[in-house]
Amino acid sequence: MLNSKVIINPSAGRGKAARLAPRIASALDIEESDIVSAASLQDAEKKSEHFAMIGVNPVIFCGGDGMLGAVMNGVLKVSSNVAIGIIPSGMSDVAAVSLGIPRRFEDAVEIIRRGQTQKVDSGLVIHPGGGRHFYSMADFGLTADIVRIAESNLLIKKTLGKKAHYAAGLYKMLARKQFFDVRCGDYSARSFQSIFMNGLFWGGNFRWGNDFSQKDGLGDLLVFEKMTLSSLMSILTALAGNREIKGVARLRTSSAFLKSEKPLPWHADGEFMGFLREAEIQIQSESVKFICDPASVI
Repeated sequence: MLNSKVIINPSAGRGKAARLAPRIASALDIEESDIVSAASLQDAEKKSEHFAMIGVNPVIFCGGDGMLGAVMNGVLKVSSNVAIGIIPSGMSDVAAVSLGIPRRFEDAVEIIRRGQTQKVDSGLVIHPGGGRHFYSMADFGLTADIVRIAESNLLIKKTLGKKAHYAAGLYKMLARKQFFDVRCGDYSARSFQSIFMNGLFWGGNFRWGNDFSQKDGLGDLLVFEKMTLSSLMSILTALAGNREIKGVARLRTSSAFLKSEKPLPWHADGEFMGFLREAEIQIQSESVKFICDPASVI
């Protein structure tokens, strides 16, 4: 493919992405010198920004959801018209699944070779320290702290995979919850967990509903108001069983506001982002372009 570069996260999928490099070069008919490794997600973001700035289009990456967030943020610093290609190799690949991109290598590469694109919405978290785009979701509170704990030890993450999040989740479920204020239009509530969804899936293949969209200019704000451990477990069990979710407030909106007395943990697309005390979350309509089958994007 002319005028394209591929960024690899060598640690994605427990080293799967690094092993795919020769196959990627052959499948896309590019030189191996057009494939670069990212030393970190921050490095991937810088490389993506640089490639977009010098006119590379598309920018392709091989990695998981964290890599997608890094590449997307780098590209969007330059232009929303630079296409992003995905070769999934993460643990869950939530964004790729939402975009209808197969996780099988040969099928994902074929999507890129066809070169069709679709512009979709992206989210933006604006806070006093800056701003951060997200694709699938931004979580605030409980699950963000679970991600923080699970991701803090790379050895445990590589050894346990998704189970590291389950272990951290059990610990946090039993711990004292931190509440913060959520406001959206006339709605306001105290919550210990809020999720702003833009994609279709959350935490793997879990779906909060079957009517979510990635190209309607709206996101889905899910707010967990004060509830007991048993009611929370009931919600998570229904989520895992793909049954109707009850007990969580859901609002269709293009923006929402959060405020917390104490530093609040948050994550975007599965990567822990740090702490904040206040933020505005926005959905930006058709702001990012992906290589995918347009007919598969809801």
